[in-house]
Amino acid sequence: MYPKISDLVEYAKGGNPKPYFICEYVHSMGNGCGNMKEYWDVIYNQKALIGACVWDWVDQGILIKDKNGKEYFAYGGDFGPEGTPSDGNFCLNGLIFPDRRISPKMWEVKKVYQYVAVTPVNVKRGKVRLTNRYNFTNLNKYEAKWEVLEDGVVIQKGRLGKINLAPGKSKIINVPVKAISPKAGAEYWLKIHFYSTEKTLWADAGFEVAWEQLKMPFSRVADFAVLPSDKKLNISENAENLIIKGTGFTVEFSRKTGGITSYRFNGKEFFASAKNPQLNVYRAPVDNDTRVKSDWVDAGLNELKSDVISFQLEKTADNMLRIDVQSKYTGKGKDGFDYRCIYTVLNNGDVFIDNQISPFGKLPTLPRVGLTFEIAKDFENLTWYGRGPYENYSDRKSGAAVGLYKSTVSEQYVPYVKPQSNGSKQDVRWCMVSAQDGTGLMVVKHSALFAMTALHYTETDFSQATHTNTLIPRENVYLTIDAKQRGLGNASCGPEILPQYKIDAQPVSFSFSIRPYKKNMGSAVELACKALPTISQPMIRRDYLGNVIIEKAEPYAEIYYTIDGSEPNKKSIKYNGIFKRYKSVTIKARSFWKNLSSKTSLKKLEQLKFPNRK
Repeated sequence: MYPKISDLVEYAKGGNPKPYFICEYVHSMGNGCGNMKEYWDVIYNQKALIGACVWDWVDQGILIKDKNGKEYFAYGGDFGPEGTPSDGNFCLNGLIFPDRRISPKMWEVKKVYQYVAVTPVNVKRGKVRLTNRYNFTNLNKYEAKWEVLEDGVVIQKGRLGKINLAPGKSKIINVPVKAISPKAGAEYWLKIHFYSTEKTLWADAGFEVAWEQLKMPFSRVADFAVLPSDKKLNISENAENLIIKGTGFTVEFSRKTGGITSYRFNGKEFFASAKNPQLNVYRAPVDNDTRVKSDWVDAGLNELKSDVISFQLEKTADNMLRIDVQSKYTGKGKDGFDYRCIYTVLNNGDVFIDNQISPFGKLPTLPRVGLTFEIAKDFENLTWYGRGPYENYSDRKSGAAVGLYKSTVSEQYVPYVKPQSNGSKQDVRWCMVSAQDGTGLMVVKHSALFAMTALHYTETDFSQATHTNTLIPRENVYLTIDAKQRGLGNASCGPEILPQYKIDAQPVSFSFSIRPYKKNMGSAVELACKALPTISQPMIRRDYLGNVIIEKAEPYAEIYYTIDGSEPNKKSIKYNGIFKRYKSVTIKARSFWKNLSSKTSLKKLEQLKFPNRK
């Protein structure tokens, strides 16, 4: 029961002739079933390993009504006189809810357990390898179809028919993909589906029994968005506020909070609070967070307090302005985060947001590192290009295909019987919340893919509720953009989360843009492919061994730095990796790409001192 993956590998290599079956290995309690794929990557590749069982099938909650007549599912502790022994919500371990509705966990199980494997050979030319993992069934029992998607939109499709492939066998097939002339900034996927051809006791004919998507190796650098040359930015400011007006939009900043208090476009106000964005490093603990959740509360991650250290306005060009805000977020005690947010407001209404988050003090492993926006209630419609349509997490996302999805914010809530964090979408390229008239606010990746959550609840709402009937949706939309979010794992009953899905308290640099949208701008898909003529500042730090690390947000950028006080340029020292520096030094660094260069980063490093080991 619940062996570590390393234990499976050790057994398989040990020469024991007995087959190994895991009676329990993935715990499905609440928002769970993390790192399931990693188990099966080992099981499929080791002959001695013959399978495993998820614990368990259905949440064992009982439907009752509260005093107001509102239905909800009760569990241990809700029955009998005070003091009646119970295991609390430890009866809620199912892949399906008490009323037999499917939970998002089920889609991960379905994908990992599918009996058809599709692996790349030459995806650009449509050549792939099929492996039939059935023991007794030929793949010609199913019908195969294929499609090519450009940024989530189908541009080619066809039928492969019934493919003759005996159980346990593999073969290479050619999918008749036509030549593709890639668009600037777009990405392409080949997706193959297998469907049942007969009605069964458990599904109708046409049920999808397996699918796989493979990224096609087409790449063309995104074109820059063209900024209007005739539109100027107007500035008005006082001791408290900074207001930037352009054609059709207004962005207002608070010197006190350091955030955007108002963002108006096309006659609509996007934001519903006085500070956007807010640094967010907390999530309402899921059941598998049982071993770390008290550390989060003890550190005050759920109630950070912020103070603005500096607020600077810089006019970089006629078509853009830069606001550099440095803040300090502290939890309980003296531990917390230095947060530097550099806003660049462009004259087309876009706002580039460059973030540098540096933890300080003794902090535990983190639930997430991200930013939350409070969006006005009118923006109920949700579109995103990323993984979906179901909830997915960093270690539970193989069952969620990358695609273009449309839904509502209300539909993102997952009603776990014991409320906890939910609704995440991983590997998002862009997302948009929009109103009925089509006016929308887009968030578009710049440095890297991000995770997105859009709900009518806050994380505090979930952490304070014990049952779903006490959750009351808020009118506004809480949109969180995460650079990182902890995986789910199985620690409520099994081993701790895999190391690659933890978040250590380390500096994080990431950037994205928020962009206003209305229907006459054309396709949001095409608009998201346009890059902004902006580049992130590098982040400079030194570890306790004296290693100097200069990090760039964009993987394609180059960093040049100086240690003599001069301004960095492309003739300065090129950063090629970490270097040691024990003596005090002032380092200046800038990122460069094409004709773009970032603002200079400056870091004063003191003489390195050896720790006192007494």
